[in-house]
Amino acid sequence: MEVTVSSRGAKVEGTVTNDDSLSVAGVWALAVLAVEKRKLHLLYKSATTDQHGHFALHGLEPGKHKLFSWDGVERGAWEDEDFLEAFDDKGTTLEVVDALDSAERYGAEGQLGRVKSQKSELRIGSGN
Repeated sequence: MEVTVSSRGAKVEGTVTNDDSLSVAGVWALAVLAVEKRKLHLLYKSATTDQHGHFALHGLEPGKHKLFSWDGVERGAWEDEDFLEAFDDKGTTLEVVDALDSAERYGAEGQLGRVKSQKSELRIGSGN
């Protein structure tokens, strides 16, 4: 997963794979805010994967996010709290830290921001 952070928000790029580690085309990749901010659906970022399983999500605001991928769900299904809650433990955790907070936390002057993640790709098939 590649992450770029700018004043316009973070850009997250990655690849969705299946249980056999093969890239999956035409599936949803989604970034949602931490549970306490999930009602702000306008801040959700979603995209479908290209023919190589690649996705790019633009404009993520600073804070904790979860990344998910699904096959065979309708656009916006994730705006239903019950739907999303069923998959919450399967998402990939991602934290976007803004530039000022990053400099204070990490002593990184001039850096645009930092992103912390636990995985480098999303897997489809088990709901994440």
